[in-house]
Amino acid sequence: MDFTDAKIIEKGIYDITGIAFDSRMVEKGNMFFALKGSQQNGEKYAGGAIKNGASYVVVSETFDDFESDRLIYVDDVFESLRVAAKKYREKVNPVVIAVTGSVGKTSTKEFLHSVLSVNHNCMKTAGNLNTEVGISKCILEMPVNTEYAVLEHGVDYIGEMERQIYISQPNHAIITTIGSSHLEKFKTRAGIFKEKYSVCKEFTADSILAVNGDDDFLGGLDLEQDYTLLKIGEGSDAEYQIKKPLLSADKSSFVLNYDGRDLPFETALVGYHYISDAAYVAALCLKLGLDYQEVFQGLQKVEALKGRFEIIDYKGIKIINDAYNSSYESLIASSLSALEIANARSFAVFGDIREISDNPENSHREIGYKFNEIFLSTNLNNKNTKKHFDKIYFYGKMMRYVYEVYEGEKDYYNDMEQLVKVLKTELREEDLLLVKASRSINLDKVVDMLLED
Repeated sequence: MDFTDAKIIEKGIYDITGIAFDSRMVEKGNMFFALKGSQQNGEKYAGGAIKNGASYVVVSETFDDFESDRLIYVDDVFESLRVAAKKYREKVNPVVIAVTGSVGKTSTKEFLHSVLSVNHNCMKTAGNLNTEVGISKCILEMPVNTEYAVLEHGVDYIGEMERQIYISQPNHAIITTIGSSHLEKFKTRAGIFKEKYSVCKEFTADSILAVNGDDDFLGGLDLEQDYTLLKIGEGSDAEYQIKKPLLSADKSSFVLNYDGRDLPFETALVGYHYISDAAYVAALCLKLGLDYQEVFQGLQKVEALKGRFEIIDYKGIKIINDAYNSSYESLIASSLSALEIANARSFAVFGDIREISDNPENSHREIGYKFNEIFLSTNLNNKNTKKHFDKIYFYGKMMRYVYEVYEGEKDYYNDMEQLVKVLKTELREEDLLLVKASRSINLDKVVDMLLED
């Protein structure tokens, strides 16, 4: 592997089978990058990485704990990782499609990978490895025959997107939405938009950017760009309009008006938010030259991910585990989707939303007011949907503020076991229960405990 600043001790030549950053997770043949973080110095575990089977260990020039023909000395381990990934991306030279946005990144990535994999060699970001380190790892583990690379890009600080695209060099991109996640770091949605939009900073005339045309920031982009811009949405102003969005217990369907043609699509993932994500992918892939049947088949193949609006049938009760993550926007979207497929009574358990703003108390209160507006009003976004949950159970320190404001049937718990005990008493056959919160709240345990019986 060619590093711009590597000083390699040429004693041994070993096969490289993958990339690792945790010595405990090293598998035989992995190249271990001894990264230095705020809490840990990876160089302390260089010996353990070799013991566990590392082919090489990348360390800084100052490393002198021991000598080995498996050590690669560099000026900066982190920078060498970035440079190595960039060079390998250039060597393989796939068509790289970046996926970013405040919500819907992972499902959009899954849709896109499935469609492109129908007739092409396509790789995707593994799990949620959407940081500089994660993106570098995914690129370096990319097969040499890769034709398309679908890379998820998440950002936590100003300027991070530019650092990521230095590595990934995307040819095309999808931006799903500009929401409220990470407001405590970017301060305003305008700041979030600026950061996300920089994904296309190095675009060429051949590049395509697909965006949510219903989003106020993305929908406001000028169609006259140095690249091709696709606006997809339900609004009449959207260039590629989503029509007839329908949900059933086991699928979502919609019609996409593309260049004057009404093209029907469906997916096994249930949710209005999934319809939007699938539509972005359909429009982009059609513009890339894939045929309709290829796109249709790829969207159909995607299966639900654990904890992401995962529908579980338990003793006749429909439990929706959506506890992997949460934001203001996804909380509303999941609620509307759940209410749409409810056949009888419907309940929800909502936990705290992390990284919502500098003032999480006030932001959660605003959610309560929005709940009143949406769930207790006579008009629910013109969708043929049940108006409200029969009862909402709020859980967590911040959700107390939503509970205090919401005017519908409600209850509040800060003891998970007591909450589950009440739910087991309340729920009966044909009921629906939506469980949603930020991942760190661990509301997935509520689902696990309900399923224990």
